[in-house]
Amino acid sequence: MALKSLIVCADTKALQVLRQIFEDLGIGVEHCEHCSLASSRVQTGSFDAIVVDAGDPHGLPLISTARQSSQNHTALIVALVDAREQVRELFAQGANFVLYKPITPERAASSLRAVKGMMRREKRGKLRIRLHAPATIAYANAENVPATLLDLSENGLAIQSERRLPQRCKVYFQFSLPGQKSAVRLSGEVVWQDTSGRVGIRFADVPQASRRALTDWLKSQLSEQKSLLKPAAPPDVPLRYTL
Repeated sequence: MALKSLIVCADTKALQVLRQIFEDLGIGVEHCEHCSLASSRVQTGSFDAIVVDAGDPHGLPLISTARQSSQNHTALIVALVDAREQVRELFAQGANFVLYKPITPERAASSLRAVKGMMRREKRGKLRIRLHAPATIAYANAENVPATLLDLSENGLAIQSERRLPQRCKVYFQFSLPGQKSAVRLSGEVVWQDTSGRVGIRFADVPQASRRALTDWLKSQLSEQKSLLKPAAPPDVPLRYTL
């Protein structure tokens, strides 16, 4: 799958530099001039990287919106800053990188190459397997709360919960994966939740045995999915294809 970026910036010169570098790196670019207009795209579209002009009054709220959205909570966020911006506050809201203005090709190219490497690693972590399996969770003052697993990846999972979980809380899980007898036990942190009761969790502490069980199960599911994509071969004709 191609990598995609969203650049939210009204500075024409900075936009030209960033667009050229992203395109040279093989990363698709979508542009929105102002942060106030980009809020809906962040909530409905899916991007691997989001570049935000921190000089826009709506820049900080946009970063916060992205981090709380189900689509872009794991996107890499690059903030364009000058000496007046509070870099510490930008990092606290969820920015991963800062680029200082004025944006020059030399400075931006080295930074965005590093961003692309992180985007690729994050993309691999986004491979998710859908499932429907019971789980029990515990958090704060709640124990043995029933939930349903909706999807699973190397880095996290999504559940359906009848209760709204506290923001940014630590959640303890126990569940069994289809086809496996041993229970998986781990903990994670809430990174997003919506009004329908779906909750996104990023893994925090995963014991070695549970990590092995997760990895083996995900590999088996991905292998099964790939096998379903293979074309049927006519009799006595060897297969030649690339997945």
